[in-house]
Amino acid sequence: MTKKLLPRVAVGGFILIAVLGAALILSSAKPPPPLPNPNGYDDFVKAGCMLTGNAGDPATTSLEDLRAEVARNASTLGLARMGLERPCRVPLEYSENFLSRHAGDLLAIKRLAQAFYAEGKLAEREGRDAEAIHAYLENIQLGRESARGGLLIDRLVGLACEAFGCAGLNSVVGQLGASECRTAIRRLEAMEASDAPGETVEALFQRERAFHRRAYGWRGQFDEVLAFFRSRDLRLAQQQLRQKTEAGQMRLQRLLVDLAARAYERDKGQPPKSVADLVPDYLKAIPQDPVTGTNRANLPQSP
Repeated sequence: MTKKLLPRVAVGGFILIAVLGAALILSSAKPPPPLPNPNGYDDFVKAGCMLTGNAGDPATTSLEDLRAEVARNASTLGLARMGLERPCRVPLEYSENFLSRHAGDLLAIKRLAQAFYAEGKLAEREGRDAEAIHAYLENIQLGRESARGGLLIDRLVGLACEAFGCAGLNSVVGQLGASECRTAIRRLEAMEASDAPGETVEALFQRERAFHRRAYGWRGQFDEVLAFFRSRDLRLAQQQLRQKTEAGQMRLQRLLVDLAARAYERDKGQPPKSVADLVPDYLKAIPQDPVTGTNRANLPQSP
């Protein structure tokens, strides 16, 4: 065997060992947990496919057109709300054509988020702040529940849904009373408390890799070996998702603090001096910075 051939043989042997190792991991991997029955995710997709009309930007379209659209979709949003009351999990299928078929489900989820936002914006424009808060909070809950147990693309769509709800709530904070702020705070804190360890960024990437191996078989395992040599691209994808997730967490934390500060000011007639003033009467605990893990000592500055 020539010296030039030795490196090729070594690389080939390494790839073979890695593929065999991946196959062993695949064969011994635990199957995903069973789907809830009934599954709220199915309600989301069904409702999203049933939606009709699109009045454009709910903040600028005419009230007449916005009212008509919200009225047309009232029963459909009722189905989605039923899904929010049920356990939810993305129904993954380990097949090569799953992602192309799943794109339709994701489109339905996006449309559903827009419909919740439209309902909230109509209530806001009509001065029904309590109903607007309810719709915007459901938007945030939809974003979290629709991504539970899913893949990278599900998380990204879920974060977009949450952004709709946060934008809506931010637009009404200045008009809310203390009791309305407390209602929103408790629901947001309950959502955060319901986050499972399986929904961390690290767990999501493990699930993504497991899906790739199961769905694409030997080819998927070989692609994973190639990904080892393209680790820079893999790290970049992980970093981008982590940044988007942290941005979403910071957005929610700022919203919580803004709501608590608003309630404090309505109760006491003056704004709080620090986040510590809001605990424990308005917030259960001082929110932690998702990047550093330290407490947020200062109130967020208005943009």
